[in-house]
Amino acid sequence: MQTVKPLIEVTPVAKAKLVEAMKEKNKEGALLRIGVARVGGCACSPEYQYFLSLRDAPEVEDVVEEVDGIKLAADRADAEFLRGAKLDYVESPEVSGFSIDNPNVVEGSCGCGGH
Repeated sequence: MQTVKPLIEVTPVAKAKLVEAMKEKNKEGALLRIGVARVGGCACSPEYQYFLSLRDAPEVEDVVEEVDGIKLAADRADAEFLRGAKLDYVESPEVSGFSIDNPNVVEGSCGCGGH
């Protein structure tokens, strides 16, 4: 029997920050909607940007899953692209915020001359 990967793995640190943000915004129980946009690169090695927002309800075509007590949503195409990815929260002197490590993004040179 094959198990389906969750929409996205949420680390304990990211979960704690999400719960904190929901409380601060009076949005306990809201869902986290994750969006993906292609922002550059070439056809064979694109670059992506991720968008996070707290929502009261999903969009009509969204896939909705609960992962470790957090309700998550993404449109169908983004959901399949995100499967296997990990949402984390990082803090450093330079930057702090949520980050997504997505193994579905293939990096490297492709030989198209655009690199």
